[in-house]
Amino acid sequence: MRQVVIYGRGGQGAKLTGDLLLEAFFRAGHPVQGSPLYSGAMMGQLVTYTIRIGRLGDRSLPRRNVDALIIFHQNLLQPAMVKMLAPDGLLLLNAGRQGAPSRGLAPRLACLDAQGIALKHHLVKANVPILSTAMAGAFVRVSGLCALPVLLDAIQERFGPQSETNLLLAREGFEGVTLL
Repeated sequence: MRQVVIYGRGGQGAKLTGDLLLEAFFRAGHPVQGSPLYSGAMMGQLVTYTIRIGRLGDRSLPRRNVDALIIFHQNLLQPAMVKMLAPDGLLLLNAGRQGAPSRGLAPRLACLDAQGIALKHHLVKANVPILSTAMAGAFVRVSGLCALPVLLDAIQERFGPQSETNLLLAREGFEGVTLL
């Protein structure tokens, strides 16, 4: 079983990222299960989304041997989160090149300036950049769990005629992620 945990703040698109990745992994033939945990009452509250690929049934938040963490803001990153990673675990962090942490932070570290991509394309709601599709595109590239066209199909279905910007952000996230 593989476990992916997403951490974000309400409004950034962490739940949407989880939903899109779940759909893409399912389309790629993986047995998947998603468990979002958030408070719908307030924007800015912590959002956690756990994706399990393989053996299904357990819906608890993993505490160790997590295969990947996706962190939507550097301020959310805690030492306890990094300790959850498996020995070959991946940390995908929304961080620009100037804000990228040291390579020794996680076994495998990938960074994407998802906020910069969202701002460039004016994908903002209530002054909060929406990072969902850029982060999903980046994760698809660094994880190898499905192909980019599979994710793009899931985005197209989710957003329909209004999907053009989100498709563009997913492609830019896929191309712009840096594995340190």
